[in-house]
Amino acid sequence: IAGVQIFYKKAIHHQWVEDPCGQFVDLLSLANISCIVMDTEYHGWYLHGESVHKTADTTMLEMAKQLADEETGSTQKRGLSGTDEEQVFEIYVQTEFRKKYDEIFRNTVMGAQAAANQQQRKPGAKSRPLQGNSLGGEKLQDLVVQKHELNVWLEAFIQDVKLKAPEVIRNQELLSKALAIPPEMAQVQHSVFFVDSGNGFAAVMPIGQEHRLLVFDIMLYTICNLIFEDIFLAALLTYFIDGLLLFVRSTLAQSNLAKKTLVDERFLI
Repeated sequence: IAGVQIFYKKAIHHQWVEDPCGQFVDLLSLANISCIVMDTEYHGWYLHGESVHKTADTTMLEMAKQLADEETGSTQKRGLSGTDEEQVFEIYVQTEFRKKYDEIFRNTVMGAQAAANQQQRKPGAKSRPLQGNSLGGEKLQDLVVQKHELNVWLEAFIQDVKLKAPEVIRNQELLSKALAIPPEMAQVQHSVFFVDSGNGFAAVMPIGQEHRLLVFDIMLYTICNLIFEDIFLAALLTYFIDGLLLFVRSTLAQSNLAKKTLVDERFLI
């Protein structure tokens, strides 16, 4: 039954009814926000959300007009190159990029942690570790400035990709994509962007790990059934353990997201 559900969602529902990943990319475009998701040190995905309109902070009426203009082809394409609709890219970054990012991010996080420690030393302040980026007053303003510096550097990186689009943006070979073979980064002097029409970034979310979660549930149910020899109890334990793991993952993911994006957890929904 679970296999049929996954097949229906992947092959029918997400293709013809509702595509959560596609809707997320559309939301980024409407909000004029681009996103870099790294699952390893040098590999990840870039979601191009730069708005093709003059401003994203507008009224619902103006937004409806903007979407209507896109439907009629009166605006530039949403894609990174500006000539197509490709917004999702699987990326492999150079060592220099990672070192520079880690340096900027480390300085920003260390500054935020130092500010939090200084705030805790004040008389009457409660001692607690930095959670997300829950600072206030001038310290929060400093964090916003440091975050802006990081964003400026990342924007410059993407602008450089646009200028070198014919060299950087590529279509990955079918065999390399099927076997997850990375490009020879030693032979290029820049990062590599592979067009990803399959929204591969879903692999970092539960929606992209449904097959593994299904196998885990089957193995967990089988083990519980062998131990207790009770089908009902095994199903009940599987249900509660699965729910517990999803709750822990959601909690840790929210904290990690706040830390990596430098956004206060109170603004996450």
